[in-house]
Amino acid sequence: MKVRLRDRSGIRLYRYVAEDVDRHGNVRIYFRRKGQRKIRLSEVPGTVAFDAEYQRAFSGALKPPANQHSAAMPGTMRWLCEHYYVVRRIPSTRSEHTQSAPRDSRRDL
Repeated sequence: MKVRLRDRSGIRLYRYVAEDVDRHGNVRIYFRRKGQRKIRLSEVPGTVAFDAEYQRAFSGALKPPANQHSAAMPGTMRWLCEHYYVVRRIPSTRSEHTQSAPRDSRRDL
């Protein structure tokens, strides 16, 4: 990605940096190597702070955020499905394949 420096003294090329536009039209800057998750860079491109943040991401010091799934709220469909799967973990005489077939069909709901 090409970035014009803030003091207008030139441009700088950054590897693995991309701009994404969200549904509201906001431009977000991400660092992403092939096969890895995106890391959002929050500093303004072309500044010294952006260079420092980019170097941390490039060296591996910045990590992408972990998956942040919270517990399902009681009474929701998600809570009902999770509760159903926990209760169904009773040992069964059915084979693994026949146990997974009904679960896979409910996953499409």
